[in-house]
Amino acid sequence: MYKRLVKLVELLESKGVQLVSIKENIDASTATGRLMLKMISAINDFEREKMLERQREGIAIALKQQESTKDEKKYRFQTSTSHIKDISFENYRSLSLQRK
Repeated sequence: MYKRLVKLVELLESKGVQLVSIKENIDASTATGRLMLKMISAINDFEREKMLERQREGIAIALKQQESTKDEKKYRFQTSTSHIKDISFENYRSLSLQRK
């Protein structure tokens, strides 16, 4: 972002145009104005990088959760004959649905 902003300001200045933002009170033709533009641009770049970092972390968490749900976890339950059997979650679910 910063490089594009600097190129834009330089292009405007080469055409004899001075960038002045009335709302933000920034005059890019002054040293203070250029400093403010650089600071705003740096903050924008920082926010963008942090957003992308959080997005990558979120995707990694979602993929990890997706992988863990694919793994069939075994649950133990007691049958009516007091025998304990290991069954998968899907089998347990189908047994539960059959009983109802």
